[in-house]
Amino acid sequence: IARCNRLRWKFCPRLHAAIAFVGSFVPDCTLQSSSLEVYRRKNRSKGRNIDKAQGEYLPAKFRCFSNPFAEIRRSHVKNVTVINHPLIQHNLTRLRDEKTGPQEFRRVLSEVAALMVYEATRSFDVVPVTVKTPLEKTDGKKLKREVILVPILRAGLGMLDSILQLIPHARVGFIGLKREEKTLQATSYHKSLPEDLKNFEVILIDPMLATGGSAVAAMNLVVELGATHVRMVNLVTCPEGIKQVREHFGDFPIFTASIDRGLNKKGYICPGLGDAGDRLFGI
Repeated sequence: IARCNRLRWKFCPRLHAAIAFVGSFVPDCTLQSSSLEVYRRKNRSKGRNIDKAQGEYLPAKFRCFSNPFAEIRRSHVKNVTVINHPLIQHNLTRLRDEKTGPQEFRRVLSEVAALMVYEATRSFDVVPVTVKTPLEKTDGKKLKREVILVPILRAGLGMLDSILQLIPHARVGFIGLKREEKTLQATSYHKSLPEDLKNFEVILIDPMLATGGSAVAAMNLVVELGATHVRMVNLVTCPEGIKQVREHFGDFPIFTASIDRGLNKKGYICPGLGDAGDRLFGI
């Protein structure tokens, strides 16, 4: 492999593609970093913008298996999934637009939440069951644990209804958190949850993961009640918020449509989409 790494980019682009294909099944392998370096070298030599030239190096049939930018978009962070579905990205752009008013913002946010929950629930555990159809018995599956949706007030309410339509049997809890403008620390003002969350799949819902203070506070609350299967659904995140959550709860997955550049001095995500709660409710 090392010998191929030295020779492939110069003599055999198809060999490079084949090795990159193998490397796509071994995410931690050095083949991916080597593939990315070859990609950069090719584009620098032609004076190209690497973002615009993305995907041009490998033959089309290999692109779905080996995209040198895939791990960058995931920020090399364990259990963070960036959902790049075209419809989600299209609607995210509409939500970012300052011209989008509260009525359209609410509708589009609800649509995005419904699309994101499919990916967020993909890893739910199931158990085998047997049911009887009008014709005969057959094997099937059902969720192993009960589901509870927990929006973080108030912005999380904008994502709740559409998710609840897809999981109508889910329970609904609420966590109210307010971020202090000066300290950027989250303080709790409301909690409505079952006394025991041990046997629940907990989905924490909040459009923004900014400083991470609210997310960590919410996770602390559900973990204190015995929750062991917790995941977060955030429309937009940033490296600072992800780092904060990972330091406290490294094993809980995060699902997002975008990892934005970072925070400004006021603790807002940039480029972000502004204050999600204000834009949802117009105040």
